[in-house]
Amino acid sequence: MGRELKLPLTSAGQQRQTQFASSSPNGASSAGASRSTARSSPLNAVYDYADRVSESGLVFMDTPGYDPVSATGQIAGGANLVCFTTGRGSVFGSKPVPTIKLATTSGLFERMRSDMDFNGGEIIDGSLSVGQAGAQLFRLMLDVASGVRTCSEQNGMGDREFVPWLRGPIM
Repeated sequence: MGRELKLPLTSAGQQRQTQFASSSPNGASSAGASRSTARSSPLNAVYDYADRVSESGLVFMDTPGYDPVSATGQIAGGANLVCFTTGRGSVFGSKPVPTIKLATTSGLFERMRSDMDFNGGEIIDGSLSVGQAGAQLFRLMLDVASGVRTCSEQNGMGDREFVPWLRGPIM
């Protein structure tokens, strides 16, 4: 049984694709990722936390650097699949939408094999080119969107990772 992948259509009837980039106000690591992506794709819109995303392409959402809160805002904005990179082995998953975990090193991938979906370290190791890794990741994204369960889903993770950002004073 596959998941229904809801991608809004453009006026020409084509599926709309949106990439989220986010960072905390103190410039956490995702800001660097958005800068590197923007070299080949224009920044099409900037959104406040959890605002509904209506633009196609690369968009930026202002989120805090705490992973569960950041992903929650992106999900509230309309993301229906999260690709989560980790270099330290964060055990993040989300139940509202599937989360594909991307290990940045082969050592991390091996240590946490039961919780990682993709080994990005193979690029650094030289066993995959960037293009090959990109093609494998894209295929994995299509598979997950079609119903293949991620490691987080198989492990039952994600019940406690949906964390809205509480803005303003808290008493």
